[in-house]
Amino acid sequence: MRSARLVTRGGRVRLRAPERSDFQDWRDLRLLDEHLLRPVEPTLDMDWESAHSYRAFRRLLRTWRSAEKEGSGVTAVIEVDGRFAGMLTLGSIVPFPIAHAWVGYWVGSSFTGGGVATAAVALACDYAATVGVHRIEATVLETNGSSESVLERCGFEFEGIAREAFHMDGAWRDHKTYARVSAASAVESIVGRGFAAYEQGEKFPTERRA
Repeated sequence: MRSARLVTRGGRVRLRAPERSDFQDWRDLRLLDEHLLRPVEPTLDMDWESAHSYRAFRRLLRTWRSAEKEGSGVTAVIEVDGRFAGMLTLGSIVPFPIAHAWVGYWVGSSFTGGGVATAAVALACDYAATVGVHRIEATVLETNGSSESVLERCGFEFEGIAREAFHMDGAWRDHKTYARVSAASAVESIVGRGFAAYEQGEKFPTERRA
């Protein structure tokens, strides 16, 4: 996946394919943010340090590339002004007539608060439409209000509670379920409401429109 850039308060955001050279940035961000990421990600079968070794990254990279080759998923690096800022995955892509997928993402704490995640998810939603995805699902912990806001800005709607949906941080956790079912462009929507701007010759607005 390689996207156009969107201008946000946090910088110019784009999605691109992960590379071996991303290892150190990936590791540094995730080790720094362990206290933030561990509670919202599936329970690991090893310690955090080992899960972020070069060998672990190479294994993940092979998995991501294999899924993209098979058409079952796409994983992308979130870049901000050319810097590695996090990652996003469109997973479990199923072709028509089911035509759905799920989206998950994380952004380093030094890149949050500037609309980066909103821009990344919107770009991913528009990409999903180009590969025939009609319905995109997402799950969030009930305590993760910032992620809920990102999804809602991108056109996701709350559908219900999935009881004990994932084992996270050592226990089974309930999750809120969201879905986006829309033929409209998520990027055009967030740009129209002032959450981002197109890169070509446009300045990011100082005030958001309602």
